[in-house]
Amino acid sequence: MIRPIGPGDRDQYIAMCRDFYSGNAVSHPVPEEYFGRAFDEMTTSTAYLEGYILEDGGQTAGYMLFFQSYSQEAGGAFAFLDELYVKPAFRGRGLGREALAFARAQVDSGRWKRVRLEVTKENGRAAGIYRRAGYSSLPYEQMYIGE
Repeated sequence: MIRPIGPGDRDQYIAMCRDFYSGNAVSHPVPEEYFGRAFDEMTTSTAYLEGYILEDGGQTAGYMLFFQSYSQEAGGAFAFLDELYVKPAFRGRGLGREALAFARAQVDSGRWKRVRLEVTKENGRAAGIYRRAGYSSLPYEQMYIGE
C-alpha cells in the first residue's frame, strides 16, 4: 500500500532517512536537520514536496519523495522522484516496483508529463529495477550550485 506521509509518521520517516543517507543510494551525506525540514514541508503543503509511505502487511516498509516543476523540454509539469527507500527487511517483495508503478500512473493519468530520478553508479541493483520499469538514461550530467 502507498499512502501520503502524515504528521504521525515523523519518527519513522526520520529513522528511514538516516538509513537511506548512510547507504550507497546517495553520493554524500546531508545534515539531519534537513530531514525534519522536508517532513515539515510535505506535511503542511504539497506545493514543493510530496511524500508517501510504503506499507507491507500494515507495517511501514519505506518511503518515496517527489518534487514537481515545469519543464519546457518535457512539455509540461514533471516530477522528480527524489528518494525511494525500502527498508532492508522488506526488500525483494516488489515494493520498489509498486512505487515505480505509482509514478508511472501519475504520467499515464496526465498529472505529470515525465518522472525523472537519479541513481548512483554504485547502486546497480536499483538502476536495473528502474530500467525494467521503463526508465531510460539521459545523456547529460546533472550539476548544481549551493547546498
